[in-house]
Amino acid sequence: MTCTEDILEVIAPQLQTPAPQQLTLGDTAEEKSILSLLREGIRDGDTLQQKSTLEASLFNQTLTMLEIKGSIRSLGANQWTLR
Repeated sequence: MTCTEDILEVIAPQLQTPAPQQLTLGDTAEEKSILSLLREGIRDGDTLQQKSTLEASLFNQTLTMLEIKGSIRSLGANQWTLR
């Protein structure tokens, strides 16, 4: 049986009430570092890398894993935010 909530979820997902956001802790020290910096309000990718002190390849790998896990999302233009 289809109800109005099912239809709205398909045609207008932005109207759905989001689930309460959980605090994402990170699985590795690198993830924890980046997530902590994002919680402080840092959004710029270059600044995140500098402050995390991670090498570029490890930084990019960690960002990718956090994005795959759904912990962060890209805002475009090398800007990042928590989900």
